[in-house]
Amino acid sequence: MGPGVRMLLILSLALYVSSLVLGVIGINLHLSLSLTPALFRQGSYWQIGTYWLLPGSLMDWFFNALLVWALGRRLEAGWSTGQLLAYALIVALCAGLMALLLLGKSPWAFTGMTPVGYGLMMAWVRMYGDEEVLLMGCWPMTLRKLFLIMIGLGFLLVLLSGFSIATLLMQVASIFGGAAGWVYLSIRWRRNLKVAAQSLHSSRIRRLEP
Repeated sequence: MGPGVRMLLILSLALYVSSLVLGVIGINLHLSLSLTPALFRQGSYWQIGTYWLLPGSLMDWFFNALLVWALGRRLEAGWSTGQLLAYALIVALCAGLMALLLLGKSPWAFTGMTPVGYGLMMAWVRMYGDEEVLLMGCWPMTLRKLFLIMIGLGFLLVLLSGFSIATLLMQVASIFGGAAGWVYLSIRWRRNLKVAAQSLHSSRIRRLEP
């Protein structure tokens, strides 16, 4: 596990534990750090950068932490710690902006690393989407199909856990954040290809010079 993944998991868990401890003495850390559209529009602008680090529950932390650990460690090994953290922040900011747009002035709080989980899945599909895995050790399928199934299961869990328009809109915002990550990686990939092509062209010209 790289330092970036470790930092995300430890910081998220620490904030969750702190919210429980401070709640005992009457300090509502959840209200301060989660993204609440009504409070954001009143000046709590920092919430768009903090909401994704605060889990909504211990179960929320566990499942997202498992996803970040499973996918993030390999991505961090191929990128760098800074690139992984920058990518997670871009995904979270885009999901937060979409949540603000969809939720309007509602008092619902958007929180947790679900957008980052979707973003990491999109990165895996972008880089390793054609790799085959065995679902439950029996059914071969590509990672692209597996992650589509996981997104569908995410919507199903929202429906089964007590459907509300707000939770559905938060799920849509999270997926939008993941899609923004896909677009970001596509732009970066094309830029890297362009830089590599320019570097190759310059190298050939230098070899032709007397």
